[in-house]
Amino acid sequence: MIQLKGIRKHFKTAAGTIRAVDDIDLTVEPGEIFGIIGYSGAGKSTLIRTINLLEPPTAGEVRVGERVFTQLSGRELREARREIGMIFQQFHLLWSRTVKENVRFPLEIAGVGKAEADEKVRHMLELVGLTDKADAYPAQLSGGQKQRVGIARALANDPKVLLCDEATSALDPKTTDDILRLLQKINRELNLTIVLITHEMHVIRKICHRVAVMENGRFVESGPVSDVFRRPKKEITRRFVRDVAGLEEEAKEALDLSFRDMFSGRILKCTFFGTEAKQPVISRCIRACEVDLSILQGQVRQVNDTAYGTLYVHVDGSSEQVARVVDFLRGSDVEVEVLDSGFPSA
Repeated sequence: MIQLKGIRKHFKTAAGTIRAVDDIDLTVEPGEIFGIIGYSGAGKSTLIRTINLLEPPTAGEVRVGERVFTQLSGRELREARREIGMIFQQFHLLWSRTVKENVRFPLEIAGVGKAEADEKVRHMLELVGLTDKADAYPAQLSGGQKQRVGIARALANDPKVLLCDEATSALDPKTTDDILRLLQKINRELNLTIVLITHEMHVIRKICHRVAVMENGRFVESGPVSDVFRRPKKEITRRFVRDVAGLEEEAKEALDLSFRDMFSGRILKCTFFGTEAKQPVISRCIRACEVDLSILQGQVRQVNDTAYGTLYVHVDGSSEQVARVVDFLRGSDVEVEVLDSGFPSA
């Protein structure tokens, strides 16, 4: 388990004190994938580096497992850090070493014997799918392959925790998904605790169990990913959720056209989660409320292992009919937002 209590990291500059991390409390359970999301400058990278004390906090306590890292001596800290692996956006590979030599490097530092180290390297390369690249150099690898080497190296000493500092930001979308699937596999097979930071809600949606939204050095919202997607409380969180939905621009165009053509009724944004996303809720609503509904835009995606759907519909009817539809949908556990179309209701 990882526990951060009252973590602060301040930097003094000529212009004043920068509060990069400002009074953060965080608990990450064993075997959990925890995501921290925020825009550039939110303090994410500084925060994740306080976990292994690459950035010693100005104040607060860092506990990993049974050890309080902030109370360890230099030698004790170096020993404790072996339980924490880390991967980076720019990979940080040794360019003069082959793939297998990069993976072996932390084992050499730890004083592991050659035979044991060779077997560990073989196993790690097999785990990340790079057995055929063992003798290649980093310059001969794609971005995704370089990150796989970084993951293999980070896992070489059998850590209990893996820290991911924007690990997919330099990768294309397909390669990003490949790396996320690999991290998910490692989490499940090794029961590895993963803490990742990102500015992409797609990453959170794909693999994280819980998420914290960070802004100006603080957590402004946190919880299970499904809850945050379903009921985002802060505007910054709503922006992240809208971005990952992938509908925003297309929906705006479709809705703008619809608004110009409509003279009555309302447009509803319906959000379905879990089993509701696979049920014929709209057809049931039409029959129960005896009203015409037009589907304008929609899609279903996965949030971790849960279905998440967004649907924009036009209710062609009076204010009373619109209200009945909204009540029916909400009674079916569907989140409903009545959009302001700019047209008067009948």
